[in-house]
Amino acid sequence: MPLWVYKLGILAVLLAGGYWYYTSTQAKILELELFNQAYESAQVQQLATIARLKNASVKNQAAYIELDKKLDSAKDYSNSLEKKLQKHNLTRLAIAKPGLIEGIINDATKKKLEDLESITAKQPAPRLRSEDPDS
Repeated sequence: MPLWVYKLGILAVLLAGGYWYYTSTQAKILELELFNQAYESAQVQQLATIARLKNASVKNQAAYIELDKKLDSAKDYSNSLEKKLQKHNLTRLAIAKPGLIEGIINDATKKKLEDLESITAKQPAPRLRSEDPDS
């Protein structure tokens, strides 16, 4: 066989290999560009989430500071009540004037229970028949 046939065969193999290499690299480039777009989109979402979380953290920290101040205030109020109760001997007063103490305690208890009920109830509590003015 003549030499030019061999050269033509080698050239054909080289051209086929070059074509295959070009098409496979172009497909790989396209695939990598799609992955890159997906990663960039995910990065944008992650940055937005990080910003939201930082904002929420700042708000939570402000709320924590406010709650801590309220807790300190409640502790101060509790301490003042404790001091008042230490000044008065309620047991001795209840023995000496049972009607006075009983009425005060019952009225205060009723008020606190009504406050608690109004805070926690979804609907007003139904009236008892004895409380109903129409009966």
